[in-house]
Amino acid sequence: MKKIIIYWICLFVNIILLQARPVAAETMDVFDSETGLYTSLEIDPNLTSIEGDLPSAEKENVPLSATESAPETENWVQVDGRQYPYSSVVYINYRGNCSGTLIGPYTVLTAAHCFPLGPNTDPAEIRVNAGGEETAQKAKGVRLFLSVHYGMYKKEHYDNETATYDWAVIVLNKPLGKKNGYLGVKAVNLQAGDSIHVVGFPGDKIHNRPWHSWGEITAVLQDSNTFYHTAPTAGGNSGGPVLVNEDPGSIVGLATFIREEPYRGGGTLVCEKLLSFVAAHRNDTPQTN
Repeated sequence: MKKIIIYWICLFVNIILLQARPVAAETMDVFDSETGLYTSLEIDPNLTSIEGDLPSAEKENVPLSATESAPETENWVQVDGRQYPYSSVVYINYRGNCSGTLIGPYTVLTAAHCFPLGPNTDPAEIRVNAGGEETAQKAKGVRLFLSVHYGMYKKEHYDNETATYDWAVIVLNKPLGKKNGYLGVKAVNLQAGDSIHVVGFPGDKIHNRPWHSWGEITAVLQDSNTFYHTAPTAGGNSGGPVLVNEDPGSIVGLATFIREEPYRGGGTLVCEKLLSFVAAHRNDTPQTN
């Protein structure tokens, strides 16, 4: 009888200890171009949004329908890159053209596939223009953070599974975000039928001018954290922000791939991993160690 009592006491104590044992935090690996090392970033499962900031000379959002005089064609319209939130969308040149978004005074969020050399990318070769005009503010990269889970370097073909972790943050040598403002980042439960807006620098439009397209979600692939949509996009849109009417100052997804009709385009959803990635680097400066 004594042995039985001891057995049940030991079992009870072990159960209590197991319940009290802290659960290991989920992490993701990030490549840092400055150190050349892969670091482990802890994921914050409670992070749902990060606030943006308006330009220094402007204190109100411009509606997503605000346009220049260019006529609308097939859900495309040219926009004024000097007006927020469009002023926060940037043109990126590195062995090809991409789009990105200012998310801090010195930092830009874009797609990892915009840097086909991956960890071998030299940030000093990255050129970034904000404002979308001939007199745009210009900067260059000084540091690059890449999601290591991004799999394009291991796959022959890019697909929605590859797009799951298609993120990168560029640290600039100039604080373009202070003048142009920067956008927030938010996880939103997008569903088929929801309206979205894609802003960027499509390669088949006027060079170095931001364009805005719109459409709706056609499918959300929860397993890969990606979605399809009908907003027209082209090469050059990659890395640009996906926005919604309810909060035009927050990125809810990234334009990351193109598909044929009826989908037209595809993107990567903002999730707790991407939010943690942004939170870790959005306030970095050229002097950050």
